[in-house]
Amino acid sequence: MMKDEYDFSKGERGKFYHPAATLTPPVHLDPEGNASMLTFTTFLEVADISLPRVRLLRHQDNRYPGYPTPYVLWRDHRPRF
Repeated sequence: MMKDEYDFSKGERGKFYHPAATLTPPVHLDPEGNASMLTFTTFLEVADISLPRVRLLRHQDNRYPGYPTPYVLWRDHRPRF
C-alpha cells in the first residue's frame, strides 16, 4: 500500500542513470519464426491457459491484519488457497 507522502529530500538525481544502457525486452518466436513481444497474455496463450481462468493477486497484500496474505495461503495452506 502506498504512503500518503514520501520523503525524497535525501534522493540523488541520476544515481542509476547510464547513458549507454540499452534495454532488451524479451522476445517470443511463434512456430512460424515471427518475433513478438513476450507479454503475460502471450505467455498464457503459448502455454494454452485460458485467460478467464487466470486471477492475479497481490502476493503481499497486508490490508487485512490478522488474515494470511494470498502468498502465505498458497505457500502454507494450499487447500485453503
